[in-house]
Amino acid sequence: LSTQFPRVKQQLQNLTQKSWQKSSPDWLEYWYLVREPESTELVDSDRKRKLVDLLRKAPRAIPEISKEFGVFHVSQIGAEELFRQEIIGKAGFTPTDLMHIEGQYSAWDAEAAESALKAFSNYLLKEPADVQQHVWELINEIIIEAVVSFVTEINFNDELSASGIGAWFFKNAIYHHHPHLRAAFNLAYPVIGLGGPAKRFLDAAAQTLNTDLVLPEHYQVANAVGAIAGSIMVSEEILVYPKLSESGLDVIGYFVQSSYERLEAAELNAALDHARQISREYVYSAAVHSGAANPEVIITEKVDGIDTYRIFARAYGKPRLS
Repeated sequence: LSTQFPRVKQQLQNLTQKSWQKSSPDWLEYWYLVREPESTELVDSDRKRKLVDLLRKAPRAIPEISKEFGVFHVSQIGAEELFRQEIIGKAGFTPTDLMHIEGQYSAWDAEAAESALKAFSNYLLKEPADVQQHVWELINEIIIEAVVSFVTEINFNDELSASGIGAWFFKNAIYHHHPHLRAAFNLAYPVIGLGGPAKRFLDAAAQTLNTDLVLPEHYQVANAVGAIAGSIMVSEEILVYPKLSESGLDVIGYFVQSSYERLEAAELNAALDHARQISREYVYSAAVHSGAANPEVIITEKVDGIDTYRIFARAYGKPRLS
């Protein structure tokens, strides 16, 4: 994005000098226009039309968009269908940026990637090298979890208690933290990598699983095979945030904001329960409609300010082949 729009690169460089006490990581997420709407039906509200007009001029960071629309959170704009139709898109700091910083990938702007890493590290009060290492460790954990979950058919969210022996085994098999007791994975099959970053992503995972990494000829351009063999995934994000009194000083209820409606609840727990329920129902139904067989639903939650929560629901399933 910064290669196409010098303004983005300049903003990222400015972030490295900015005090994060009055800022947030939202400055590292940009919305941008992917393509022009094919019909007016896709921009069927004043806010959608305003958003498309705004992004037509240049990509905008999340705080800029919130300020432009005068909203508490960008989910209030109702842009979900514009994302689904790929009229607008999101850009942020990703592992591809780390690969640019490391010199393993050079298609775009490494300086902008370095600025983003430095800004994010400043926010976390950590050194960029430490953040970089932590990101790769998290990626490795995600890959290991996906492999182990697939082989064992165990849903880690249900079975891997944070304080149980399963969680201890999983972490110790990756990091060998315990001084007296070793744990290890021994996968009976090799890991096969497809796609450009496969080697960087999967080397550590294969070593942790004590197996071989196989990179077929032309693996860098094998995403078509991955698309055929991959899973169907549907996601939904719901925001739960306070409803304030006219004075703005008292919380008198809670809004549950989804991509298709906004509901109200008197109590926080009731709002959260409803958000979990409707997000689960939505992604499950959407995944089945998209051709998934027996999709699995995973729900995660994140605190996003005072009395404000984001509920993420994702449904995964293998395509029905019949």
